[in-house]
Amino acid sequence: MLNHIQDQHLEDIRPMMMKSSNPVTYFRWVLILPISITFAILINWIVGLIDNVSLDKSPQTAICRSLIMLISTTGSILLAYFIAPSSKFRASIGIAVMWLLILAACLFIVLGGIGIDGKQQTVLDGGVSIVSMVVGLTIGLFITRKLNSSPSQVEQKLLKRISAIKGLGGMTVNERLYVSELDKQFCDALQNDHVKARYILTLLDVDKKSIETILEQSLSERTNMYNSVKT
Repeated sequence: MLNHIQDQHLEDIRPMMMKSSNPVTYFRWVLILPISITFAILINWIVGLIDNVSLDKSPQTAICRSLIMLISTTGSILLAYFIAPSSKFRASIGIAVMWLLILAACLFIVLGGIGIDGKQQTVLDGGVSIVSMVVGLTIGLFITRKLNSSPSQVEQKLLKRISAIKGLGGMTVNERLYVSELDKQFCDALQNDHVKARYILTLLDVDKKSIETILEQSLSERTNMYNSVKT
């Protein structure tokens, strides 16, 4: 009986597996890194203009460097979260790792005594900018973690709508997706984000074994399509 249900679920969901993924999704993933870097450069330019207005350069420059690092790190992490079409917190972590790699490379140059253009590199302002970077990364990850863990108003409405559906257990997967108005979201998730696809199926009370079968079949279909295009 269980095998019959799994086969029914699989046949029911197969048309969604064959739909092409949305190119906008890939475009948003591609944009994350360039936009984060552009944002950091823009902040550096804006704060630099403010610094140039000051007559007393020494203390102002130190403050500006700290502000640049704080705003750049926090802002780039938040941008990654909002731009990413899925796995948003992971995208934020990826940007944070990028900043840490930049910091590690800079410290390696300074501590290793590596000269650039014949000049010895040193840590400016007693390391205040480094502290600002770490604080900015912490703030950015804290905010995105909170945003990621707390259900949005849309999700709350969705949960309420699903709980109000009668006879959910007797429906096919497509019927459950249709009555809950999740068919388009699931189709996109099936192509790009299996974590979200699993979450949707779990909300719709699809049994775990059928969920695994559907996701594995989706992955297999995508792999076969990739191999056919490659050859």
